[in-house]
Amino acid sequence: MGTAIATAYTMARENEEDGSTVFRPGTAASSPVRTVVALALWLGAIHFNLLLVLASVFVFPGRIAALVLGMQLFFMFAPVGNTNGWGRNVARFICKHAADYFPITLHVEDYNAFDPNTAYGLLYY
Repeated sequence: MGTAIATAYTMARENEEDGSTVFRPGTAASSPVRTVVALALWLGAIHFNLLLVLASVFVFPGRIAALVLGMQLFFMFAPVGNTNGWGRNVARFICKHAADYFPITLHVEDYNAFDPNTAYGLLYY
């Protein structure tokens, strides 16, 4: 399922006079707390890893620092399958609720022309 189609699920759908469809964010049943949690899961993981590396280098003893950095290297190169149900649920939660943080309005002229099995990445300024 494409990103534009997946984020459209959390947007309110309105029909215009000219036949186009407009999706507006923030009108779905998403609380600000869930939005903050989704952003923390998405962006906080990067900051947590940076904090862990800095703490390993400057705070922890050498043996523990090597263990922490070795575990991070292991998890960085360990293969991860895309069939993990828990990971898919977390990713779905992040995509659903973090999209409400960004003020995006999607105008679609012909909504029925989109294939839900195709990923679309159309963006213009």
